[in-house]
Amino acid sequence: MDPARERNFNPRGRSRGRGSFRNSSNSNHSHNSRKFRDQGRNFSTRSSRGPRGNHDNDGNSWKDRNHSNDYRKRSRESNRESDPKKAKKVATESIKYFEESLVGIEEYIGNSDEKTSMIFKHRFTDFVVNEVDTNGKILFVDDLYVPPVSKRTDRSVDFNERLQSFRDEVVSVLGDDITKEFTDFVSVKFQEKAEKKIARQEAEINIATPEDVIEQKEDSENSNIYAGQNSFNIEKELDKEGRSTIHKSVKAYLSDVISGKTENGKMVFHVGPNKDGFKRRENWDIPEKFCHFTLMKVNRDTMFVVSDLAYLLGVSPKTIQTAGTKDKRGITTQKMSIFKVEASRLSKINRMVANYILGNFEYKNEPLRLGDLSGNRFEIVLRKIESRHKHRLENQIKVISEAGFINYYGLQRFGSAPIGSHNIGIKILKQEWEDVVDLIMSPLPSDSAEILDSKNIWKFTRDASKALENMPRNLVAERAVLSSLSSSNENLNYENAFLKIPRNLRLMYVHAYQSYIWNKAASERIRKYGSSDVVLGDLVLKKGGKKSSGQGTAELMEGSETKTETPANEDFSDENTSLPYDCDINDFTEYSRCEVEVVNEDNISLYSIYDIVLPTFGLDVQYPTNDVKNIYDQILSSDGIDPSALKLHPHKDFRLFGHYRPLIVKPINVNHEWVEYKNDNDDIQPDFHERKGNIIKEYREKVNGNKTQDASVSSKDHLLGLKNQSSNNPVLQKSTNSLNEINPKNTTEATENCGTPSPEGAGTFTDTIENAPKAKGPEEEVQCALKLAFILPQSTYATMLLRELSHEETSSGYQSLLSNKTEN
Repeated sequence: MDPARERNFNPRGRSRGRGSFRNSSNSNHSHNSRKFRDQGRNFSTRSSRGPRGNHDNDGNSWKDRNHSNDYRKRSRESNRESDPKKAKKVATESIKYFEESLVGIEEYIGNSDEKTSMIFKHRFTDFVVNEVDTNGKILFVDDLYVPPVSKRTDRSVDFNERLQSFRDEVVSVLGDDITKEFTDFVSVKFQEKAEKKIARQEAEINIATPEDVIEQKEDSENSNIYAGQNSFNIEKELDKEGRSTIHKSVKAYLSDVISGKTENGKMVFHVGPNKDGFKRRENWDIPEKFCHFTLMKVNRDTMFVVSDLAYLLGVSPKTIQTAGTKDKRGITTQKMSIFKVEASRLSKINRMVANYILGNFEYKNEPLRLGDLSGNRFEIVLRKIESRHKHRLENQIKVISEAGFINYYGLQRFGSAPIGSHNIGIKILKQEWEDVVDLIMSPLPSDSAEILDSKNIWKFTRDASKALENMPRNLVAERAVLSSLSSSNENLNYENAFLKIPRNLRLMYVHAYQSYIWNKAASERIRKYGSSDVVLGDLVLKKGGKKSSGQGTAELMEGSETKTETPANEDFSDENTSLPYDCDINDFTEYSRCEVEVVNEDNISLYSIYDIVLPTFGLDVQYPTNDVKNIYDQILSSDGIDPSALKLHPHKDFRLFGHYRPLIVKPINVNHEWVEYKNDNDDIQPDFHERKGNIIKEYREKVNGNKTQDASVSSKDHLLGLKNQSSNNPVLQKSTNSLNEINPKNTTEATENCGTPSPEGAGTFTDTIENAPKAKGPEEEVQCALKLAFILPQSTYATMLLRELSHEETSSGYQSLLSNKTEN
């Protein structure tokens, strides 16, 4: 792929990764605008249809910066800073971030109010995530081997058998000579079709290498005879019974190669399958229909990779399934599956892309489904920590390991400030479709000039076609809406426009609203009743399952056979697997349908704080009977949501049933160490390209039989992604404790003393610095970083653990402020 295309191609929705929220100078000028309140802040949405003049919120005429009522696209260079460093400084000074309290994140478990400033996700290598499958295995890309398939051979054998069966059935009708001519013709056309298909597959990913060149057979006499011939006529006159025998035999054995009909009493067969034959065979002879593989990526979110793979392979994105999505800013590893695509084609993509790699291929009968994971392992570097906070942080790590943290939905769930995905969800549930569209099309502080121009064209002119012209293709929701509206007549159909947005994105908005209510309820529960004990009226997962929830979340790694219910994919059929009736906190996912009960005087002794769940808002959930229930009623009432009316929502996707989510979760296999560094922009851990290069190098050595002892990879190397790293880099080698080797007694012990002279620490760090290029200038100050590793259940946010650790904001905007101040 052209490097420029790799950088710019972005066929997915807006990333919710780390970014800056810059204050906009737009002052919400609109005609007949309606204001509505969102937890302490006002913002406007348009309500009138069609083109309109420009007015402020008081009805006064408004003119743009050129004193004109006509919206004019601003210059691309306007308000742009040519110097990247100065531009970044300007952006830093005007960052606006989403405050946690605005989405219900308000309480802590710990009693201490002391805060510790720290920076995370400063470098991509500071945030490493590895998915944990349902069997408790941590996933890595550590094998590029492509499983052999006997597809073409099996296909040829299958065809030869079918051709012989066809010959046996028709020879008595056609005679030996015609039968031989007919079968020779079919055989040649089958071979041509196979060769064309192979060439087409190679062309789809635009790659051709010597090892991929198909060995061409010498043209046979039959090939020369039938080259260019696309039909075969049977001149022999046959009665109706004879013609019926031929047609039935063709349909039974050769329908994927030829199709026939009778014209003027003569039988004519054309190259090409009939519809039934095409659908039945589809040229896929591998017994398993799905290829599963592991993806490692950097600076790309999951949906980008899905769209990119679909584009490169020429398939629908719907054929690619994941167990969950991973953030853009970090090095992440996860499982994927794809429908009827060979591993050999996937493997070749590794040569075309720079920011991800595919490996660990295997064929299976079932696709990956949403929720097919038991959790994620995080390895996070927290920078710029003052050494005086070291003792406090070690105590906090111990507290979090033993007591857990509040299982809030993180800020990623709620989109960009100041709009918020949850506010769009409110309008969807109320069926206020024009407001939905206007909120989706609202300018954001982080919008580029190009995006802002397109949104303003829509806002001030209502010209969807013109706004669509310059709307970047990566903004899937906005383009879907504008594309639909541009094809509408004078009466704009906002409901249909919204429904053109891909289903997963549509559901994101209402799920964000459910998450907002859950966060508010969780804060109320902790604020009113504390985080230590279960109280009367709490809602808990009912005892009686095969496992005991009292054993804590450490059982997570034992895995679960629980499957999540997801809609059947349009491109292939698979039945939803129902969930077991008995549920356990350890098997819990936010999609689970579990039996719950209310705590009373008879059963209170059976439960602990870790058994408590809270429902998300929905039509098929039970609520706690204590004062926490009031928060649900209050929020729904203030937002104008009538649960009874929700049952009649015209779109069944928005008739929310709800689910249960644990109030408090505990991380498992917590491990940490202190690391010294000097330059804030140096990677403390191996970067993506080092990791990818090592994977490829190891595979080549393995294939060539030259793999040395030094290149061998242990399980602990896999854990930290340090395969084939030089052994003389102690800073990188320090954290190589396998999950099975971690001593719980040592999880809160530091291995290095930042800022404290130590023969070991000084020596190892000096070696690392001396081997790196030195910039001119004064000696850089040694700084402290905390490397923290842990495993969390699925749908649990690592940022919420870090929030409990630091008692500071975790928003991307706030972290951008800290990072940019560090760079400046």
